[in-house]
Amino acid sequence: MPHDPTVIDFLTDFEKECPPLVRRTDLKKFGFPLTPQTLANLAALKQGPPLFKVAGRACYRRADLVQFLKERTTRAL
Repeated sequence: MPHDPTVIDFLTDFEKECPPLVRRTDLKKFGFPLTPQTLANLAALKQGPPLFKVAGRACYRRADLVQFLKERTTRAL
């Protein structure tokens, strides 16, 4: 199923602007659609993107975040 063009635009921009490794609390700066609390909840349930701890901070790889969003994107009917 093809992705919605606005989702593709967001992902393209996100990949350009977001650093390769980003703290959970910094994702809002790059327009990430989920809050840090939602990502923390998903991590606790082991349903979120792979998580790394760097100096005690929750961090994500940009590529993992993009893949996570692609896998969960659906088209509205």
